[in-house]
Amino acid sequence: MLIPGKIQEIIKEMMKYKIEIITLQEIRWQGQGRIDKPDFTLLCSGSEEKTSLLGTGFIMNKTKQRSLLDFKPRNKRIMYKTD
Repeated sequence: MLIPGKIQEIIKEMMKYKIEIITLQEIRWQGQGRIDKPDFTLLCSGSEEKTSLLGTGFIMNKTKQRSLLDFKPRNKRIMYKTD
């Protein structure tokens, strides 16, 4: 996920195969957060150090995005969504 354009590539494949939610591993991003876009939401939980290792996340389409109430990052390996 450190390569520019990788998220758009994943979104394109999700739309092609009509996937509503996908789980990501080894995203290699630092910190925790949420990115809301018109067509999708990305939730991520990564390492606090600048190691570019580990990390997990979810990408969901706008249908699932509306039903998301909250998500709970636990650490760089574990997170879950609540709905």
